[in-house]
Amino acid sequence: MATTPSTATSRLRPVWLSEVPPAACGTLTQDVATEVCIVGGGIAALTTAWLLLQSGKQVTLLLPQDLRSGPASQSSAHLSSALPMRYHQLASLHGEPASRLIAASQVAGIELLESISCGLHLECGFTRLNGYLMVPPGENVQELEREYAAIRRAGLTSVRWVDSVPIPRFPSGRCLQFPDQAQFHPLRYLSQLAGRIVSAGGRIFGQTTVATIIPGSHPVVRTACGRQVRSGAVVWADSRPLGAVLEGAPAPEMDRCDHHVIAARVGVQSDAPMLLWDTGTPDHQARLADLGGDGVSTPRQVLIVSSRHPLLGDDIPHEQRFRMLELWALERFPSIERIEYRWNYQASSASDGLVSIGRVAAGAGGVYLGSDDAGNSLTNSFVAALVNCSSILGHAQPWAAVYDPNRQGQRVLVAHAESAPSIRPPGLPAGALKRESWSLPVPKSARQS
Repeated sequence: MATTPSTATSRLRPVWLSEVPPAACGTLTQDVATEVCIVGGGIAALTTAWLLLQSGKQVTLLLPQDLRSGPASQSSAHLSSALPMRYHQLASLHGEPASRLIAASQVAGIELLESISCGLHLECGFTRLNGYLMVPPGENVQELEREYAAIRRAGLTSVRWVDSVPIPRFPSGRCLQFPDQAQFHPLRYLSQLAGRIVSAGGRIFGQTTVATIIPGSHPVVRTACGRQVRSGAVVWADSRPLGAVLEGAPAPEMDRCDHHVIAARVGVQSDAPMLLWDTGTPDHQARLADLGGDGVSTPRQVLIVSSRHPLLGDDIPHEQRFRMLELWALERFPSIERIEYRWNYQASSASDGLVSIGRVAAGAGGVYLGSDDAGNSLTNSFVAALVNCSSILGHAQPWAAVYDPNRQGQRVLVAHAESAPSIRPPGLPAGALKRESWSLPVPKSARQS
């Protein structure tokens, strides 16, 4: 029987905040002009800024608060091509050509983080590892069988069946293994990349709230303090909806989910690092993280476990949700010694399973939507950087139609392709993606469909 961990000293804040101290950013005190104005202080905002700087663009970043205040600090920081809305559901809604583009973009998002973190020698804990998708104990694997077939048609041919998760006595049963997934420390990545952006000539202003965006060929961003930024393009990567500052902005139908997360100190852990996901209701995620070792705090390993459930008007108290999550973790990870951190956040996702990325309708001029989606890992934040960078530089992007923020209804219209498009968007700076080209093979069954 699982024992109860000590929670007497657990802190009600994300574990990442203990690792990265607040960084001072100057505030915007005068009107400025720039080529690209990026609103937001998260993964999508800073990654987009870095890519554009490397392409020779002048970039100004406006942070509503600081680098620690965005969705990245709430996330458990999984980077994965496995999605909350399964590939068989995406193919049913949007068609198999769209599902192949979605799969390719997720692979490239992980590749982009690897390229930046390794190329710049960022100490952000980037690690490639396997991910495992399983059903709850006692449930039929029929859903996984359906998902496996859809994944293969989407081009993720390295995904395979395994008899169980490689953890002794872990109750996974037969499950799907996703190779080459990743994890990292989101706030270390942000703090170190911010330093590189400033060194490369980018400007970062903190504690700067945007009040309105005036669209046009040279859009103007006005702040709550009355300052304004004139630019050739605006990228909105803030956690607020774009409609809060831009009249007539796209407003897709959204579903909201409640996330509860714990970070637990574990004893001697012989299990290899991996990502774990299940298909239950609520569904769960788990990963290990190495913390400390920075000369300030003692190196230690923590287990980060989260649950996600739709907001359906139930009245289950947060404390009960946390207790249910702790029991789920204790049954599977007996090495847990105590719960050190607990936190809760809400995240929205579009009802059609896709984030909105790219240039908004023509009437908004040069305004682009980014994504900092803590609820669907952070992979889409890197996808957003790739898509928007390509679009601002004037290059065609094969994923743009999939994530088009102006899409109508639920079905994405993507022309059928005989071969998967290259994942490497044209026009990105040399080294933006480590490999010269990426492509996912299209199975014969998909070509003949």
